[in-house]
Amino acid sequence: MASDLVTLQTFPNQTLANLAKNTLEAAGIPAIANADDCGGMEPQLQLTLGVRLLVTRENEEAARAVLAEAEAEAAKSLRAEDPFEEN
Repeated sequence: MASDLVTLQTFPNQTLANLAKNTLEAAGIPAIANADDCGGMEPQLQLTLGVRLLVTRENEEAARAVLAEAEAEAAKSLRAEDPFEEN
């Protein structure tokens, strides 16, 4: 199965990768957040190497669509709550 995994996106830290991972899993798409940070002993490596979000090749297209929709909804929500935006 490892050869069937593709990197969907790379995040700057584990927290953001886990948010995306949980979003995918809530949509029924299994995902793995993979960080090469010496088992958590060197978390600063996440800043340079990133944290990879992995899915199977067969779920790649659906996963991209789910994350794009989640990002669009988040952006819409932020625009709606902008106290500095003029109407």
